[in-house]
Amino acid sequence: MRKTVLQKKRNDPFNRMTLQLLLDLLSTRHLGLTSEHLGISAATASRKLDAMREAFGDQLFIVSGRGLVPTPFMLSLEDDIRQADLSIDRLFSPKTFDPASAKITFRIAVRGLVEASLLGYLLSALRREAPHCRLNHTCRTSNSFEKLLAGQLDFVVSTDVNVPHMCRYMPIFPIELGILTSQNHPLYQTFKGEAPTIEALNQYDRIAIHVSKTGHQTFDHRVIGLPSERLVMTTNEPLVALEIAQQSEFIVVAPKVGTSCTSDTSGVVWMPLPEPLQINSEHSAVLVWSEENHQNPAHIWMRSLIRTWSNEFRSITPA
Repeated sequence: MRKTVLQKKRNDPFNRMTLQLLLDLLSTRHLGLTSEHLGISAATASRKLDAMREAFGDQLFIVSGRGLVPTPFMLSLEDDIRQADLSIDRLFSPKTFDPASAKITFRIAVRGLVEASLLGYLLSALRREAPHCRLNHTCRTSNSFEKLLAGQLDFVVSTDVNVPHMCRYMPIFPIELGILTSQNHPLYQTFKGEAPTIEALNQYDRIAIHVSKTGHQTFDHRVIGLPSERLVMTTNEPLVALEIAQQSEFIVVAPKVGTSCTSDTSGVVWMPLPEPLQINSEHSAVLVWSEENHQNPAHIWMRSLIRTWSNEFRSITPA
């Protein structure tokens, strides 16, 4: 029987790093950033890109300003390259996950008043079910999604308005803005935790918490600055705003869920906005992960823990 032998092309530059190089360039549009993510020199990254250009007979990425723009041909390859990378990952990933014997460090970026509640729940679950696993927590920053896509983070907790299209996510709680004050604040004492009037609200200076690059989209200007001189500070550090509210008559514009996480220990309370200022926001906080880890058994297990925390927490959060 005559055998047919498939001849390998002489110029066959494909390997796992090549796939990741192209995928990361689609995200960063910057050769220097991609080389840092992959732990290689910029010269090595450039040579690999040149090899792919020769193999495909296309520029793939064109220099524009200070970045790179993918060609239409490169964009047409994205789904196939992503699928190839995912297939390789599945090939070498464990097919089952045993929490009791696993030794994994889960890396999660989260920022806001829910940090302690979520991380405390996960630590208790790890001690109980996965005693050899660990958590590595960092505050979410403007480059957390880049780190997620580069494999340097496993999960990011964020708002749902800026999630990269190549990521997976699930809602964990709705974002409902209201007023955070101390338990002894005149506004809280007068209205007994119910929505105050606009006139009463405007007697107090306020602080706005912005914990994401797009946070301004979730804050109505009437809420945080009516009149404008009443908005005396914005901050991206929630715990600072919490402590100021606890010790003074400043009020803080903050999400309900985050405040509920801390109210038992911090001496602060949450109350609704005046009815004319209440906003029917459709935004939620979400847990985000990469497509690469979507089928990873360990990641599926961790996502189930976070989903349970979300369900349990929302069930006990006052309406």
